Amino acid sequence: MGIFVETVGQYKSTWYETARNLFRSRNTHRARAERQTQQAEELRQENEQLRRELRQSEQRHDQTQQLLLQQQQENEQLRQQPIKLPPDLPLPNHSYGPRMIALCMNLSKDMGFRPAETALRIVFNWLRIDAKIPSFSSIRIWMCCAGIAQLQMPIEGDDWIWLSDHSNQIGQEKILEIIGIRASDLPQPGETLPLDKMRVLANIPGIRWTKEDVGREYEKLAGRIGMPKSVVTDGASELRESVDVLENKEKKPILLRDMKHYAANVFEKLIGKDERFQSYLSKLGQTRSQVQQTELGHFTPASQKPKARFMNLGPSLRWGQMVS
Repeated sequence: MGIFVETVGQYKSTWYETARNLFRSRNTHRARAERQTQQAEELRQENEQLRRELRQSEQRHDQTQQLLLQQQQENEQLRQQPIKLPPDLPLPNHSYGPRMIALCMNLSKDMGFRPAETALRIVFNWLRIDAKIPSFSSIRIWMCCAGIAQLQMPIEGDDWIWLSDHSNQIGQEKILEIIGIRASDLPQPGETLPLDKMRVLANIPGIRWTKEDVGREYEKLAGRIGMPKSVVTDGASELRESVDVLENKEKKPILLRDMKHYAANVFEKLIGKDERFQSYLSKLGQTRSQVQQTELGHFTPASQKPKARFMNLGPSLRWGQMVS
């Protein structure tokens, strides 16, 4: 107030206007100071909130680092532990479970019994799996059991087509093999028979197969699954002539010749005794003996198959065309 009295003479306005302006300015500065004080308080509170959030974030970061470290330790422990196969309880009277048996059988279908055992051993050693590997003889027994079970499965339908032939001769013993496909499952013309539609109907070993022996097995099979719609055989007389036992008053199967064997028989009649063809076969055999272990070994002709020569003319004829 003393300053105001001493400096009032310096103002041109009246005392009243000067005092009013000064009081108004004071109120303005006071209001501004209050607002700034309030803003400072708000900023202080916001700063405290950010500090709390920062501390919480740091805590979460520390927890995450601990979890990450724990997870890395667990992963390292898992890497050091050997790989274990999935649970596979052994079947009754078996040393292995259905998973392992199915795996071995699927492998053996594509690569054979011994290679399946070898492949499993290589994979198990690479993965460091400490588990017993089935032997090839066990895999073979499993496949035989599966084959017997398939032969004993019920067969439905009355439109079966039989394909009969001798197979797998070992010594004096050979097998009468009868496989079949339903007429309703035959593919479109130009397509091959689908393997998933084929069915093994009979598998009978024997030392000698006469017409009577084959006819007896035909009758047994027909009594078990019904009369066939047709029977396909090669040129073997005991397979063709024994189809007569399947004839009855209600149904008579159609006897069909296998086209490949029939064509081979026709070829044999046409060129089997031809002098030029016999000379060609003779030179073919001589050439094979002369070049198969020389620097021209890659030109060695295909080996001849005396029992099925006229069913395998393609490789021999292609070789002759290539040389010409």
